[in-house]
Amino acid sequence: MNHTPNTPPRGNIPLPLAAVRQWNDAHTENTKESWAYIAGLLAGILIYRPDITEELMLLIGVATQRGVMVRKGGAK
Repeated sequence: MNHTPNTPPRGNIPLPLAAVRQWNDAHTENTKESWAYIAGLLAGILIYRPDITEELMLLIGVATQRGVMVRKGGAK
Protein backbone atom coordinates (compact mmCIF):
# COMPACT_ATOMS: atom_id res chain seq x y z
CA MET A 1 0.00 0.00 0.00
CA ASN A 2 1.32 3.41 -0.94
CA HIS A 3 1.24 5.89 1.95
CA THR A 4 2.35 8.98 0.04
CA PRO A 5 -0.08 11.91 -0.12
CA ASN A 6 -2.27 12.24 -3.19
CA THR A 7 -1.28 15.87 -3.63
CA PRO A 8 2.26 17.08 -3.06
CA PRO A 9 2.43 19.38 -0.03
CA ARG A 10 2.32 22.69 -1.88
CA GLY A 11 2.59 24.67 1.35
CA ASN A 12 6.05 23.27 2.03
CA ILE A 13 7.40 23.08 -1.52
CA PRO A 14 6.85 26.15 -3.70
CA LEU A 15 5.61 24.35 -6.82
CA PRO A 16 3.85 26.07 -9.70
CA LEU A 17 0.11 25.56 -9.52
CA ALA A 18 0.20 23.88 -12.94
CA ALA A 19 2.50 21.16 -11.55
CA VAL A 20 0.13 20.52 -8.65
CA ARG A 21 -2.81 20.27 -11.06
CA GLN A 22 -0.88 17.85 -13.28
CA TRP A 23 -0.06 15.75 -10.20
CA ASN A 24 -3.77 15.59 -9.35
CA ASP A 25 -4.60 14.64 -12.95
CA ALA A 26 -1.97 11.89 -12.89
CA HIS A 27 -3.46 10.59 -9.66
CA THR A 28 -6.90 10.50 -11.29
CA GLU A 29 -5.71 8.89 -14.53
CA ASN A 30 -3.18 6.63 -12.80
CA THR A 31 -1.34 5.53 -15.95
CA LYS A 32 2.37 4.96 -16.39
CA GLU A 33 2.41 7.74 -19.01
CA SER A 34 0.81 10.29 -16.68
CA TRP A 35 3.30 9.53 -13.90
CA ALA A 36 6.22 9.64 -16.35
CA TYR A 37 4.99 13.05 -17.51
CA ILE A 38 4.96 14.29 -13.91
CA ALA A 39 8.48 12.98 -13.29
CA GLY A 40 9.69 14.82 -16.40
CA LEU A 41 7.83 17.99 -15.49
CA LEU A 42 9.38 18.02 -12.02
CA ALA A 43 12.83 17.36 -13.52
CA GLY A 44 12.31 20.41 -15.72
CA ILE A 45 11.40 22.52 -12.69
CA LEU A 46 14.57 21.25 -11.03
CA ILE A 47 16.67 23.06 -13.64
CA TYR A 48 15.18 26.40 -12.63
CA ARG A 49 14.81 25.73 -8.91
CA PRO A 50 18.01 24.09 -7.63
CA ASP A 51 17.22 25.45 -4.16
CA ILE A 52 14.51 22.78 -3.72
CA THR A 53 16.48 19.88 -5.23
CA GLU A 54 15.90 17.51 -2.32
CA GLU A 55 12.13 18.01 -2.31
CA LEU A 56 11.85 17.71 -6.08
CA MET A 57 13.92 14.54 -6.13
CA LEU A 58 11.60 13.05 -3.51
CA LEU A 59 8.54 13.87 -5.61
CA ILE A 60 10.22 12.56 -8.78
CA GLY A 61 10.89 9.31 -6.92
CA VAL A 62 7.27 9.08 -5.78
CA ALA A 63 5.98 9.71 -9.32
CA THR A 64 8.38 7.12 -10.73
CA GLN A 65 7.36 4.58 -8.09
CA ARG A 66 3.69 5.11 -8.85
CA GLY A 67 4.35 4.63 -12.57
CA VAL A 68 6.13 1.36 -11.84
CA MET A 69 3.31 0.22 -9.56
CA VAL A 70 0.74 0.93 -12.28
CA ARG A 71 2.81 -1.14 -14.70
CA LYS A 72 2.90 -4.03 -12.22
CA GLY A 73 -0.79 -3.66 -11.44
CA GLY A 74 -0.21 -2.86 -7.76
CA ALA A 75 -1.50 0.71 -7.59
CA LYS A 76 -5.15 1.54 -7.10
